[in-house]
Amino acid sequence: MKIGIILPIGDLNKYGYQYNSDLVIKNLENFADKLVIISSSPNNDAKLFQDNKKIIYISNDKTWFDKENDTEIFSYTKLLLNINLGLDILKKEGVDAVVQIHINQFIPSLSWKNILEKITKMINKGEHYSWLHKKYQCGEMLFNSDVKVPWIINTSIKNNPYIYGPDAIINTLTQKEIRIGNGNFKKFNNESIVDVFGEYTKKDAEDLYEFTQLQTTKLADKEVTAIPHFDYSNWLKYYMHKFNNKTLLKETMDQTSEQILSRRKANFVSFEIEKKYSPNKISLPSKVLRYIKFMFIHKYLTKK
Repeated sequence: MKIGIILPIGDLNKYGYQYNSDLVIKNLENFADKLVIISSSPNNDAKLFQDNKKIIYISNDKTWFDKENDTEIFSYTKLLLNINLGLDILKKEGVDAVVQIHINQFIPSLSWKNILEKITKMINKGEHYSWLHKKYQCGEMLFNSDVKVPWIINTSIKNNPYIYGPDAIINTLTQKEIRIGNGNFKKFNNESIVDVFGEYTKKDAEDLYEFTQLQTTKLADKEVTAIPHFDYSNWLKYYMHKFNNKTLLKETMDQTSEQILSRRKANFVSFEIEKKYSPNKISLPSKVLRYIKFMFIHKYLTKK
């Protein structure tokens, strides 16, 4: 069984990617049989990848973002075109399954065997895709899995109609989307990838916001022509709300996590999130309502 990974990258010299991207690439290279890295920026050094037989590096004027006044303009459309170009390349390489992963995500050693087993089951059952679960790391905090994305595509199936969409896969025959899911997925901790957050400065956060926000806003309002002002306090409040709804995982961090921790700087955002983390408590009535809802759904799904 051969596994291919698609890794879309932007400019690895900024936006916080400059601190740990080499660790992520090394991690994914060790897992995959083929790693397709597709750059949307001409600013990356191709020499970093040329001597590795596992890596196929694509960077040209067809994969790069357009520019205005010598400034790159972020585009979700271009990003998805690059990702699906990677899918086409890996199909031609003859891999049995393709996984999409981003530059701030890696596969922990604990999950390696279980993800391979999941992919094997998907192939043996003839399933078109499978779920990739995510758990988050922020500084020394590791959280239970609470996100799943349908980012494992079975390329052993000839003419599998699925391609990648924004946080989704899309059936090109029916146009049906299988989208990202959120929930309590802690039973999948041992087969989850790790999404690393906050290992960058406030300035990195601001730069990334300004780079991506106009396109993000246009998804909701096509008339928008200027980005909202970056407000760090509001930005932090938004992400604190997300992290306060996550639950800590008592698990020893693996080598890649420890390497990322060893590179932390005193002005990284992750320190502030660690300090302010205050998990939301679920009241007893809410727990009861959740249990009733679960039992109702379970009874419905198992009804003959």
